[in-house]
Amino acid sequence: PSALSTVDVGTSPITAKVITWAKCYQYSVPEVSKALAANNWDVVSGKMSALVKNWQLGLQKIAFLGLQQDLASVPGLLSSPEVTVNLSVIPSAISSMTATTFQTLVSTILSAYAANANFTAMPNTFAIPLSDYLGLGAAAASGFPIVDMITYLENMFKKITGEKDFKILPLAYGQKAQNAGYWTALGTNRYVLYRRDPETIKMDIPVDFLLNPAGTSNNFNWQGVGAGQFTGAIFYRPAEAIYFDN
Repeated sequence: PSALSTVDVGTSPITAKVITWAKCYQYSVPEVSKALAANNWDVVSGKMSALVKNWQLGLQKIAFLGLQQDLASVPGLLSSPEVTVNLSVIPSAISSMTATTFQTLVSTILSAYAANANFTAMPNTFAIPLSDYLGLGAAAASGFPIVDMITYLENMFKKITGEKDFKILPLAYGQKAQNAGYWTALGTNRYVLYRRDPETIKMDIPVDFLLNPAGTSNNFNWQGVGAGQFTGAIFYRPAEAIYFDN
């Protein structure tokens, strides 16, 4: 045997529940004829497009909020039960903070993240409620109106984390009105500071959307099906994310 010390590797399973989604579109011969006669509208293509849009918007909501009736198995970016929730660092909307409160946020938010990650990782993304994001064009300090709040925050994050592509992103689902009924009945304004990396968080789509041709048994009524499969947004390294609620 070698006199040198060795390393070993192993794996541990993480279960990702796969959801099968399917919806149909249907039409009849009179419905098609009426639409064409009325305004030259292709009702079949319209229904197929609506089905595609239904899949896309539903998948988007799952990615951020998860499956409401099964958040434990199908969580979203904002609703993982594995991620720590901090209630003190962002007590109110960032855009409404005084200069003093804003500086307190700047000096504590990365410390909270680092401690949560056991000082082994740095974030590269800060997703915040859209309503708050829209107000970050205000000056970081009234006595120094040259720099707005969002630029100040981005520069701080980039400099301290060393992540040159650090992004602050708006997220409508982070607003309490949009997430009510998920983790609390009334919802919360939720911010998430995390590492945007497939080794940290990943959502799988085992079967992307497929649309089969419509079939009929009587040549009068026709029906087709759109289907696909997806998982939740699973945090494989939940310590590399932290939620801030107010």
